Amino acid sequence: AEPAVEEVAAELRNYARETQHEKIIRGIATATALMCYGKEGEADAALAELREDRDPILRFGSMYGLGLAYCGTGSEVAVRQLLHAAVSDVNDDVRMAAVISLALVLYRTPRRVPQLVKLLLESFHPHVRYASCIAVGIALAATGDAEALNMLEPMLTDMSDFVRQGGIIATALVLMQQSEANKKTKWFREKLVSIISDKHQSTLTKMGAVMATGILDAGGRNMSISLGSSTTGFTRMTTAVGLVLWLQQWHWYPMMHMFSLALTPTVTIGLNKDFNVPKCFGITCNAKPSLYAYPKKLEEKKEEKKKRIETVALSTTAKSKAREARKKAKDGESSMEIDEEPTPSQEDPEPDAEAAETVEGAEAAAEDRKSRRKDPEPAFHRLANPCRITAPQSAVCAFDLNQRYRPVRPEGRPQGIVMLTDTTPAEEEDVDTMELPSLDDGEGQEVEAPEPFEWAPPEATTEGENTALASEGGGGETKDGEEPSSADSMEVDDKK
Repeated sequence: AEPAVEEVAAELRNYARETQHEKIIRGIATATALMCYGKEGEADAALAELREDRDPILRFGSMYGLGLAYCGTGSEVAVRQLLHAAVSDVNDDVRMAAVISLALVLYRTPRRVPQLVKLLLESFHPHVRYASCIAVGIALAATGDAEALNMLEPMLTDMSDFVRQGGIIATALVLMQQSEANKKTKWFREKLVSIISDKHQSTLTKMGAVMATGILDAGGRNMSISLGSSTTGFTRMTTAVGLVLWLQQWHWYPMMHMFSLALTPTVTIGLNKDFNVPKCFGITCNAKPSLYAYPKKLEEKKEEKKKRIETVALSTTAKSKAREARKKAKDGESSMEIDEEPTPSQEDPEPDAEAAETVEGAEAAAEDRKSRRKDPEPAFHRLANPCRITAPQSAVCAFDLNQRYRPVRPEGRPQGIVMLTDTTPAEEEDVDTMELPSLDDGEGQEVEAPEPFEWAPPEATTEGENTALASEGGGGETKDGEEPSSADSMEVDDKK
């Protein structure tokens, strides 16, 4: 099958050089890159041919092909070639693809990516700055790395709108599944809301903020980007391919849906010998619950009732009132010689009642403070089966070997699918049975297919009517000798 694949690839490359359609050439370049996945040295000859081609779109495909061919290998040869193209190629897209592909090659040593692109983030070239942001985001996705966030923060206020978009997306990738214990999480979410609601922001920046909001909440905050499996060590082909296809949204925006292909669920499920989920199995997390908790849901701000402002009295009104008061006082002195003793109803309220009200108010305030005071958070907690365990959280989680169900590999990380052994098989099990989907379910519940019908575009119908009228009139010309109008071809440019 290998010679047949090489023959098809060579035919595609030849066709890309013959056609003039940019979309077809770009599709062939991307397809060639995907076919190079995991081939390493076997793909060098084909990639070298594309790398030296005059067409920049084919050189663009060779950069992604190099990243996929050496994905996760850390090859110094591949890194050297990508860096050379990133600083020397004359095309913007080629330089951008070269920088992003560095993250694919070096994902097993993610700390090297910020070191390599640190100077590129300060480049005068906006496409290189955008690509540097995306490379940092892919390499350090879902880590919450403080150094990476500090590098990306200046990009959020860059002069170029698409560089701001790249900085926003990369920051969202780094902050995936981060709780509010990371102070940057709450700050960044508030910033996204302000960008989306700001009418003065550019369309590209707003689109980046909308996409970043979806990335932060991907899969109900139960999924993240992970190019390599922490349990097996193998590279996830779907994640690598999904990221490369998602990045093509720069040229064709519907490709942003390919981001779902790159996501990986961060779930831990313990299964017994019958592939059922035991309810009494749990995992100990040696950290505070708030450290890896879900972020709080957004709450709508309640409108505050406006307080009524007292009207200001004019000086003339005050003088007139004072004059009337003096007149009443003068008349009262002449008519009253002896002051009457105040009646009990006119006396001040009893001091005992005032004291009782004060005590009740103090007790209510004390109870309110007591209710607000939270209990001290425990230093560890137990996770039920199944549960979400993020990549950083797995380092502080451990199996409890003093329970009925124990893992087959107790030294392994508590992440992913964990097979369990039952220490007391004679006892009755309390499990959740997994029901497999069946093709027989739901028979007769499908929606009936619509009745067959024929449809013709409105333009075709109009032309048909004009032709019929012309034939009835005995001539091939329409009214006033005008020819039938044809629809102008329109070409939509999806580039940014």
